[in-house]
Amino acid sequence: MILSESRAIWAVERLRRAEVVDGAGRDAALRTLAPRRWQRDLQRVMLGLAALCLALTLFSLAAYNFTALMAFLMDQVYWFLRLSSLVHVGLASLPMIIFGGMLMWQARRSTANVSDQRPSFLHSILSVLTMGTVGLPVIVAGQIYQVGANSSGLFLVWGLLSLPIVLAARTTVAWFASLVLFSLFAVFLTLEQFLPTVTPALVPLAGLGLWFAMRRSGPAWVDGVWFPSVMLLGVFGFMLAALGYSLTDCLIFAGIQSALYLVIFVLQGPRKVVGAIAYALIIILVPLLVGRLVVQSFFLLGAGFIAISAMVAVGILIWFTLAITVFLRLRVRGRRYD
Repeated sequence: MILSESRAIWAVERLRRAEVVDGAGRDAALRTLAPRRWQRDLQRVMLGLAALCLALTLFSLAAYNFTALMAFLMDQVYWFLRLSSLVHVGLASLPMIIFGGMLMWQARRSTANVSDQRPSFLHSILSVLTMGTVGLPVIVAGQIYQVGANSSGLFLVWGLLSLPIVLAARTTVAWFASLVLFSLFAVFLTLEQFLPTVTPALVPLAGLGLWFAMRRSGPAWVDGVWFPSVMLLGVFGFMLAALGYSLTDCLIFAGIQSALYLVIFVLQGPRKVVGAIAYALIIILVPLLVGRLVVQSFFLLGAGFIAISAMVAVGILIWFTLAITVFLRLRVRGRRYD
């Protein structure tokens, strides 16, 4: 691909030197042949989202029309389907087998190319599609044998069966998909067992612990920027449920979060993305707590609620201004030490 692009670029340059095209035509041709990096990344992101939407569409279509599909197949090949209910599970496993076979073929092809050490974009997409279709035989088996499993059990089994694919693929997208499955398991388990609403935060907290342990000697997907950033945002998102607790519990959870973010900020520094995110989350916690206190004091303030709220809004604006100023100074100081 790179070789063909370079040949095309040199061909355009020869046409310019031969005065067949002018400078504007050459520049337009070069922009077409070699788009900017952000354009390529955007195309890859859009293709990834399209593949994910396709997998979810196939999954939803098969799950919604499974009864009608099985009735149609029974009318056509009843003699085959009556052999065993395992045939239903096997038919539901066909998309997983197809995408898994394509994934193995692509991985084998990439292994033959020694110069390509990083997983290709197609490899990541096929790994996500294979993981997405793992849930089809799980749902069909649960419906046939009436195991009485709930939503949390579905996502737990789905995540466990997807782990071999994740370990074999070793791509960033596959690890992120597995984290989503286990996070959904934690969310539904919290809703079904009436656990504390901050229980799902244990999943991103475990991810941060993994990052602490393997950030220097672990694989590339742990040492990168996206993994700790997503885990930090996940902890913050799940911990927001603590705002509905009593004021004492809310302060305790806010103190735990602030200590965690402060440690990460000290380790990473203000010039790295993870450190900047940790600093921003610490700054955001303060207005949230103030707003929680103002809302709780609504009935006590009475008619002065509007005036107090306006003063709080001005104070929060000043707080963010000072926080941004301090952060910029810390970045400049870190640049001098570097």
